[in-house]
Amino acid sequence: MNWTKDKPTKPGIYWVCCEEVVTICEVCQEGKGLEVTYMGDETYDDLNWMKNCSWLGPLMPPEPNKE
Repeated sequence: MNWTKDKPTKPGIYWVCCEEVVTICEVCQEGKGLEVTYMGDETYDDLNWMKNCSWLGPLMPPEPNKE
């Protein structure tokens, strides 16, 4: 998986880097578009307004520990 300037096209958990700040966010379906919620925050952003950001994801949950 590599960082990309392409905006997410499906819901999921992503790393996002905007203006040199890196954080995890959740991309959710909202009507006909996608919306971003920052982890631990109640801030919502319309994905269409997020420019010049890099994305990594969607992240897959880790495999369960089978020990």
